[in-house]
Amino acid sequence: MATRRLTDAFLLMRNNAIQNRQILAEQVSTYDPRRTLNTRSNAALADDRMALVSGISLDPEAAIGVTKRLPPKWVEGVDEIQYEITRIRQKMKELASLHDKHMNRPTLDDSSEEEHAIEITTQEITQMFHRCQRAVTGLQTQSHHCTEQENRLLTNVVSSLAQSLQELSINFRHTQSSYLKRMKNREERSKHFFDSGPLVEDDEDIALYDRGFTDDQLVLVQQNSVVVEEREREIRQIVQSISDLNEIFRDLAGMVVEQGTVLDRIDFNVEQACVKTDEGLQQLQKGSRDGQEKRKVKVHLPSEERLSFGWKMANVVLEFKASAGDSEPQNRPVLIVGQLANLQQINWTQVKGKLQPVVTKEIWQAALSSLNPNPTDSCPLYLSHAAVAALPSRVSRHNSPSSGHFLTRLVRTCLPAGNNRCIVMVCERSDVFASACAIARAFPLFTRRSASSRRTEKKHVTVEFVSVGQDNGPLEVSTLECLANAADGVRLAARIVDTPCSEMNTDNFLEASVSPRCLDSSEIKAVGNSLGITPTIIRGEELKQKGFGGIYGVGKAAQHPPALAVLSHTPSGATQTIAWVGKGIVYDTGGLSIKGKTTMPGMKRDCGGAAAILGAFKATVKQGFKDNLHAVFCLAENSVGPTATRPDDIHTMYSGKTVEINNTDAEGRLVLSDGVVYASKDLSADIILDMATLTGAQGISTGKYHAAVMTNNEQWEAACVRAGRSSGDLAHPLVYCPELHFSEFTSAVADMKNSVADRENAQSSCAGLFIGSHLGFDWPGIWVHVDIASPVHAGERATGFGVAMLLALFGQASEDPLLNSVSPLGASTVKSASEDQMERDCKRRRLV
Repeated sequence: MATRRLTDAFLLMRNNAIQNRQILAEQVSTYDPRRTLNTRSNAALADDRMALVSGISLDPEAAIGVTKRLPPKWVEGVDEIQYEITRIRQKMKELASLHDKHMNRPTLDDSSEEEHAIEITTQEITQMFHRCQRAVTGLQTQSHHCTEQENRLLTNVVSSLAQSLQELSINFRHTQSSYLKRMKNREERSKHFFDSGPLVEDDEDIALYDRGFTDDQLVLVQQNSVVVEEREREIRQIVQSISDLNEIFRDLAGMVVEQGTVLDRIDFNVEQACVKTDEGLQQLQKGSRDGQEKRKVKVHLPSEERLSFGWKMANVVLEFKASAGDSEPQNRPVLIVGQLANLQQINWTQVKGKLQPVVTKEIWQAALSSLNPNPTDSCPLYLSHAAVAALPSRVSRHNSPSSGHFLTRLVRTCLPAGNNRCIVMVCERSDVFASACAIARAFPLFTRRSASSRRTEKKHVTVEFVSVGQDNGPLEVSTLECLANAADGVRLAARIVDTPCSEMNTDNFLEASVSPRCLDSSEIKAVGNSLGITPTIIRGEELKQKGFGGIYGVGKAAQHPPALAVLSHTPSGATQTIAWVGKGIVYDTGGLSIKGKTTMPGMKRDCGGAAAILGAFKATVKQGFKDNLHAVFCLAENSVGPTATRPDDIHTMYSGKTVEINNTDAEGRLVLSDGVVYASKDLSADIILDMATLTGAQGISTGKYHAAVMTNNEQWEAACVRAGRSSGDLAHPLVYCPELHFSEFTSAVADMKNSVADRENAQSSCAGLFIGSHLGFDWPGIWVHVDIASPVHAGERATGFGVAMLLALFGQASEDPLLNSVSPLGASTVKSASEDQMERDCKRRRLV
């Protein structure tokens, strides 16, 4: 309910009365009856004495009567107008707040409620202005019923109210103009969503301000309100259109997810662990038993046109074939993938058998024309049964020409679903090895989803390579065999890393688990049995007795004892001895320097180095290896218990050096130090390579995709980088400078500490130097350290990283022609191999 403010009117009337008495007293003292004052002289005299009221009567009784009269009737109208003006000011503040809130909201966000509130508030302010204007006009009409004094007072009051309304109207116009300009600027920043011009020109604005609050302004405000409403309606329509597009893209994403359900379907049947191997695998095992002396596998295949090498892990069969044969996409969904330039080189006759009749030559050519890889792109050819995908057209000098990381992603997302599918890989002969390993990463083996136990049907994925370039003939028998074994090693390593410690403890890592879930596993003893090799195992208290203080100290508190296991391949005629040493921490809690709740999950992956070496050893020996090769596995669980290693404890390592423990979470370097010294002292290795998920700082040093490499030999450093590019397991060098960095391990009571003093001083390099120090920095052999902490996994899944890199790096000693071709240490020198590789890459225009 509105109330009137009579205080101001009362004060005004009281002051007028006091001034009237003073004027009256002066006039009475100088009054002359003989003299008559005209109206103008009286008014002039009163104006000199009073600021607002004039025309005072000379009659004292009349003057006294004026002071006794009640306030004029129009005073109530003045109070109502002042109250309305106050409300206008409040509404203008609310409107300004709504303007700011609306302008600060993202352009594509839903702001319909705020726009509606702005519209309502603007209309209310406009109506209030109209009411005030009518009320002020009404006051002026009341001057006919007032005395001359009240009339002058009313004139002043109306002038004051009109001035207040004028100022408010100007402020309102400025506010509206500023809001419209801000809207215009935001529209321009939004790439001209609206194509109309400004609502009011600047010159017109200035003219309106000069004229004040007029009917023209009121009309313009109404017009602007209509235009703003139209704009709001357009904005809502655009937001609705964007929402519809979002729904469309969401549906498309759902389709991609449905096509990528292969990730969920690639699991193995735990009840059907002992399944028959296919004819090709049986021939491989038979050849392995018959040709143990030469360590070369001979494969007998029924037909050269249907060459295939496959394995069945769980209910998934992955096969590599020289020709996948012809089949309609409805019966066998197909994905054709390769670089766009390579896809454009192949003939229609090479792929039509897998696409016809539903995909014609015109559709195929149109799909190729639509591909625009940035970095990748894909196009469906026929519903969800056939698709073509393009890899990046160019890669940098530190990436693999095969674009393996992108290939794995495309296979996961673009390969149609089904029980019998085909992948046609179009690439140059030099990229066949890396591409096969990348495809294998898209089909992980481990799963414990309950649905897998109910699925008994077998799923087949056939991979056919179509070569382009100079050497574009079909793949040879030995090449297909090598691809199958390499892919087997990649999937084996990934499965071990994916398996939790409750199943993959140190005991199960050594030999096939007795658990029904793990009967088909291929851990150290199982791999040894398949190759005819008996492993050497040192376990538990025997480690302590023989001086392996590093491995024993890390794993002594766990339920399952630590162990050092060795698989040895010693063919006749070997000229050198090579040792691969893998870190096999099946779980890393951090020990008493325990990890937090966010850093401990995922530490089942700390055995990635040992898993990669096991997978690579299996594939290497199957393909035939000319030199002595030893795989050394340092297995332990870094657990917490009454017997756990404490900070400040001192361990005596297998090297005889003492280590003061200042961080129990730096355990990997302790087990690897014992392993590399064992390789040097007991195995007389000429070349020692250790591989480990050693430091979290590796991801900072070389990133998520490149392993960090450190070595005491410059040629091997360059060879590791080139092997990474040719295999897809990328690598990049770390600083090797022991004279500057090894002082980080200085101890006052032992030969060294196990963790650096300054964590900002090349942590990954220092961790590698700790391992090398136990060999001795003057050791005459070749030592290579590979840290794979980040690339061992991609998201929640293991990658099997390291297998392909080891096969390529030591391919010069293999009996397989494909591994010879991808090795950077082949028949030519390291320097010439590097120059040839760079020249070939430049010729293919792949460096950017």
